[in-house]
Amino acid sequence: MTTPTRAGRKAPLYPALGALLLCAAGAGASEPALRRIAADAAARTPVAAAELADLVRRPRLQDVELSPDGTQLAYLTVEGSGAALHLYDISAGRSREVLKDLPRTDISWARDGSVLFLDSGKELSVFRLADGSAARVAAFDRKRDQQMIAVDPVLPHHVLVGDADPAARTFSVERVGADGKRETLYTGAAKARDLLVGPDGKPAFIKTYAADYSQIIARPRHGKWVEVTRCLPLRRCSLAAATPDGRHLSLVTTWQDDRAALVDVDVASGARRLRQADPQGVADLGSVVLDPASQLPLFAAFRLPQVHYAGLTGAARRAAADIAARFPQSNIAIAPSAGRWLLTETAATLGQPRYWLYEPARHSFAAVLEDERAQDKPLGEAQLAAKYPIAYPASDGRTIRGYLTLPPGRDAAKAPLITVVHGGPWSHFESGYEWFVQWMATRGYAVFQPNFRASTGYGDKFMLAPGTDFGNGRV
Repeated sequence: MTTPTRAGRKAPLYPALGALLLCAAGAGASEPALRRIAADAAARTPVAAAELADLVRRPRLQDVELSPDGTQLAYLTVEGSGAALHLYDISAGRSREVLKDLPRTDISWARDGSVLFLDSGKELSVFRLADGSAARVAAFDRKRDQQMIAVDPVLPHHVLVGDADPAARTFSVERVGADGKRETLYTGAAKARDLLVGPDGKPAFIKTYAADYSQIIARPRHGKWVEVTRCLPLRRCSLAAATPDGRHLSLVTTWQDDRAALVDVDVASGARRLRQADPQGVADLGSVVLDPASQLPLFAAFRLPQVHYAGLTGAARRAAADIAARFPQSNIAIAPSAGRWLLTETAATLGQPRYWLYEPARHSFAAVLEDERAQDKPLGEAQLAAKYPIAYPASDGRTIRGYLTLPPGRDAAKAPLITVVHGGPWSHFESGYEWFVQWMATRGYAVFQPNFRASTGYGDKFMLAPGTDFGNGRV
């Protein structure tokens, strides 16, 4: 494949980019985009080969969580196999260490912000902000699949815990308070794979599996669980939220046997209505962000080709526009609270996340915990290579998507191409940071990561397109 030079002679197209075009029948539409990518990468400042230790280093700063009232951040600093818990006063701009010598753990704020729950996987503990005391409230037996499910969305300082009893062949969901007291919310032979708690603090909806692995959504009626709707086996189906009156249920599930979307279910009739699909018409719905006060959907989040949000209220749409304008090349995770939100920024050129506080009323952004993050001496964005989302037609016309990373400040015509193929095949690449890609790109290689058909994240039809035929070269 050749392209004219200014002198009228024929010069070879960039080998790395040409390799991508050769696999596409209608390559004409792809070539200009790929040339723009090559030009952008070539215009960047050349980088030195990054050291492996710098690329694979785990962040010292982890699990940053904003309090429900928006006044404090809780976070962990990890050293070796141990961790320390810190609190950061946002108004004062100061941190203090409150617990040390912890095992690796996950932290969660109670709904009223009075305690922090610490889940090590082996036990559940609480840290009380009022007096700085800590105590264990539950031990987890992995043989019984005991684990914390979620913070209780209704009661002030409680969590939900799952427990399977192999002897009795029953599964239960319990509410555990910061004082260690327990209350059984659900017991049954069928494991509750998902659960929503109503305004009265009782289970309002559960998801269980039928014998054929159909996913049954049920609600309690007169002491029994009555089916509301069901989803096909092995398809996306998760409970997102329910209206306070219990008349409407929000599901994340496949729409028209293809991409996952936010779907409204009329509980009385079982009728379904599309609430929100990907505005770009590309990706499955990744997750739903709930309003912390109402527990109703605020955003629908889509991960491919880059994280983007659809606001589900007028205020949410304005916030989504703010965030997209401020972080056009980054992936942002949104954690809203009263008055301000925590944003976690990741990107292909960020070896470690960055944290921001966003105030929707002021449309303002402020970086936070930069001193803690700087202690790791993370590589700067200018020291890493950008990852570009690309799309190209396969020989049968189907659009295939993936990512291309080119060495900064170098002529792509001289860059050897490495194609990285994900396993699975039901998996996919995303636009975030990957140490191996940076390892190769900062050493002069172009890295191509195709999300070939059968990749997840683009809908069931794309995932199931090859059937089980992966050996004949078509995929």
